[in-house]
Amino acid sequence: MKNRTIKQQVLILSGVMLFVQVTLAGIGYYSLTSINQKLNSVFSTRLPSINYLVQADRDFQQMLVAERSLLLNGLSSKERKAQMGDYLKNKGQVLERFNKYKALDKTPEELKLVEAFESRYQRWEKDSVTDFIFNEKGDFLLNDDNRERLTQKSFGSMYSHFESSRDQMDQLQELILNFGAQEFQDAQKTYTLVNNLIIGISVGGILLSLLLGYLFSKAINFKISSIVELMTSEGENLGGISHELDTRSIDMRDVSSSLSSATTETTSSMEEITQMIKNNTEGANRVSHLVEQSKGLIHNSVGYLEKLSSRIQDVESSSLNLSNTIQKSNDELSEIIRVFNEVNEKTKVINDIVFQTKLLSFNASVEAARSGENGKGFAVVAEEVGSLARISGESAEQITKLLEKSLTKVTEIVSNSKEKINSSISENQKYVQESVELGNQCKEVILKVSSDFNEVASTSNQVSEASREQLVGVQEVNQAMQNISGSAASTNDAAGKINNSSKKVEEAVHRISKSIIDLRTLVERVDYKNDKQPPSNSKETKNTQMESVDNFEKEPYSDVA
Repeated sequence: MKNRTIKQQVLILSGVMLFVQVTLAGIGYYSLTSINQKLNSVFSTRLPSINYLVQADRDFQQMLVAERSLLLNGLSSKERKAQMGDYLKNKGQVLERFNKYKALDKTPEELKLVEAFESRYQRWEKDSVTDFIFNEKGDFLLNDDNRERLTQKSFGSMYSHFESSRDQMDQLQELILNFGAQEFQDAQKTYTLVNNLIIGISVGGILLSLLLGYLFSKAINFKISSIVELMTSEGENLGGISHELDTRSIDMRDVSSSLSSATTETTSSMEEITQMIKNNTEGANRVSHLVEQSKGLIHNSVGYLEKLSSRIQDVESSSLNLSNTIQKSNDELSEIIRVFNEVNEKTKVINDIVFQTKLLSFNASVEAARSGENGKGFAVVAEEVGSLARISGESAEQITKLLEKSLTKVTEIVSNSKEKINSSISENQKYVQESVELGNQCKEVILKVSSDFNEVASTSNQVSEASREQLVGVQEVNQAMQNISGSAASTNDAAGKINNSSKKVEEAVHRISKSIIDLRTLVERVDYKNDKQPPSNSKETKNTQMESVDNFEKEPYSDVA
């Protein structure tokens, strides 16, 4: 019974009561129909039959009286005529009323008696018509000469047929009375039986309804009591969680403030890195411009082959200047490598911040899950924070890969540039020393130098392109840091909303506690206000909730680690 819902229990009780009512209605309908049939038979058939037969018997006897009166001596013509009228009238009424009786429903026993009555009546009627008071033509036969003979006939054979006919009529009346009495007794028995059944079923239905009502009310009371206890316990837990949310929201606000400060400092550092990269790009452009100028000088040197001997020293000086310039460019490229390393270190810091943000988002999701329906909004915020942290982590990873690739390219460029420049300088020095002997080869040497400068120009362009790509990557990092700063501000706002929500949850806990008291008072009919209030704000409960939350936080941190 305890496993059924309140709706099911009410439906069962209603079904039992409905079954009892339908049963009573069916029995009542059956009994009323049966009694109505029997009473209808008594009142519509038996009583009218008795009435018709009694009246016919009375008229039959009145005929006998009229017949005997006609046999009296000394009757006047008027009196004889009156008696004759009574005789004929009663005879007609006997047949009329008996025919009305015949039109009613009859049993086989009645039909046999009816046939016997009609047979005996026809005999009497034949004797009364033939050679008696009047003949078949209706002529009056009675006179002083045949009075004695007719009187003897009236008291003899005619009276015998008369009594025989009345005897059949009396038997019919007795039979009909017996049928009526039997049907009335059957109706009485049906009434008594149905009355007892209705009383028994009503009493049984009432007792069964009371029993089911008691069992259902006990089960419902048990369920409501269990729900009250559960709501009391959950109210205590909800109060502790509300307090913990308040505390965690304050901590989260502090963390978001620290994160905002860190992102501000990181953004400032990235701006400095951006400026350095711009300077490196300008240096690479200057190198490219110098290379173009040197190429022009080399081409002009073709027209001055005759002056090669006098200009060898100038060429050597120019080569030394070029070596110093390229060495400066290499130093600047080395500075770019150092800046790349610093950017890479800052990217690692960003990755650490992203990792901590993910941990804070996961912790916030855990707290939102504990809060149930009231924590759905906070869960959405925590999920968005986690998503931003994931995006920031992916951006930082891309920046790291780009920096590593750029660092490799720049290092390769510096190494190749040093080797080629050193080789060119060595060759130029050799050419200076052998310029007298190799004057006829100056043109080829100049062309070779021109080719080398083309390669230097290409390398310088690659350095410039790498610097531009590095600038784009740093700008993306700067944008990501700005996004993180915005996320920190959003987290701070969310922490404030969580704080407000925790206060609303605490107010809801107090309202639920009052409702629990009212519900328990309704169920147990005791003054629960004097009982112990739900210790939702007690120190012991708060400590218990704090320990459970801390234990739950340690587990996900350990899994992540």
